Amino acid sequence: SSGINAEYGGGSTDIPLISQIDVQATPEVPDHYLVSFKVYCGAANKQKQLKKITGRAMKNLSADTVFEQIMQSNLVSDDLPSSLEDCIELYDKTLRAILDELAPIEEKDISLSHKPPWFTEECFNALRDRRKAERKYRKV
Repeated sequence: SSGINAEYGGGSTDIPLISQIDVQATPEVPDHYLVSFKVYCGAANKQKQLKKITGRAMKNLSADTVFEQIMQSNLVSDDLPSSLEDCIELYDKTLRAILDELAPIEEKDISLSHKPPWFTEECFNALRDRRKAERKYRKV
């Protein structure tokens, strides 16, 4: 590791060489100096890589609320379209409108983390199995 040797009042100290450093020496005792410094690391300034994902908060949906919305929709009326294609289109539009109202599509930023080389598929599967077992345990 490279560094600089700073001499203060006949003594010396090694200071690691960093791209940006602010060193201050204050004489507290005639033959000793307090050396304080701030270190600015480049890694701390790195921005996380973000990825936008979209989805719906389906966990917040209540089956009763969805059922009520369907019962109030055009799907349970006597005036349904006569063709199969029109019925499918009505079904799709109605359920999509209910979903958009109760669980709108949301955009979310997630950070992309770089996995260390030792974090293999086997490690990932072991973590997934552990979480699955924890969820199963909590239900009991």
